[in-house]
Amino acid sequence: MMRPIIARVIAEHGSPDISPELRRKLRAAWRWGPRKMLPYKVWCDEIARQTGRRPNGKPVSYDRTLSLL
Repeated sequence: MMRPIIARVIAEHGSPDISPELRRKLRAAWRWGPRKMLPYKVWCDEIARQTGRRPNGKPVSYDRTLSLL
């Protein structure tokens, strides 16, 4: 349910690079009430997944992730 909305916002923005403008658009796209608890955590995790970044702003290292499996 959240994945297509985030993908649409990123596609309209034209780049998955996190910028203040993209953050503003993603914040405006949130429509499930208060930004807290599990729904918002899922939203933030999905944004991180689609932009290739972890929530703390560091790039995801797929090599390290795969080596842990």
